[in-house]
Amino acid sequence: AHAPALEALGQLYVRRHQWAPLATMLLNEVEACSDVHRRAAGHARIADIQEKHLGNLNEAVEHHSRALGLVPGYAPSFAALERLHIKANRYRDLVELYERAVDEAAQSDVKITYLFKIGRIYEDSLAEPGQARHAYQRILAIEPHHLEAIHSWQRAAERAQEWTELVEALREEAEQTHDVKRSAALLHRAGQVLDEELGDLEAAVDQHRQVVKLLPNYQPTLRSLSDLYHRLGRWEDLL
Repeated sequence: AHAPALEALGQLYVRRHQWAPLATMLLNEVEACSDVHRRAAGHARIADIQEKHLGNLNEAVEHHSRALGLVPGYAPSFAALERLHIKANRYRDLVELYERAVDEAAQSDVKITYLFKIGRIYEDSLAEPGQARHAYQRILAIEPHHLEAIHSWQRAAERAQEWTELVEALREEAEQTHDVKRSAALLHRAGQVLDEELGDLEAAVDQHRQVVKLLPNYQPTLRSLSDLYHRLGRWEDLL
């Protein structure tokens, strides 16, 4: 019964640029409403007023978050929160938003899209490559042959100096590729990491021997094996 009067009052507030009373009126309407979609839309409108007319970005974030709580994945508020978090450099809040999107997504490709976003935030904005590596591994749990995810895993592991992880990631790509030379190069790199970063010379020898079995005349590995045999004093293997 009061809807026409409230609508007229709202229009009056807009004409007079009385944004704070308008936001209060809208909040009262939202709290009196039982329809979750209308309540979500109401919170989104309040958030828009708080951001654009009152300059209250924290309040805008709060109301958009409440809209998402009412209607998971509510597109206007999701997009607004994404923009607001980026604008304010709130990268952990952005990760949380994307994690919610991963949880709510029904399709694997959507989950993968947001997991890549999470990984890149951890790598580029938060300088936490270990967390990024975890995000990329979650992609591979969904799609084991996702080459971009494997490359991202390798990059993040190297940045985090997680050398055992890097060896595993290199071996994973080598196992999946059908290009013998590419496989040899990847396994050779794994051998280098075992030698130079982990100091496990025997494991490095075993790794390089696998390369020789795959590609007997692969010169980088033959040179590495020769060097390792010298350092280990395994003179008979040099013959």
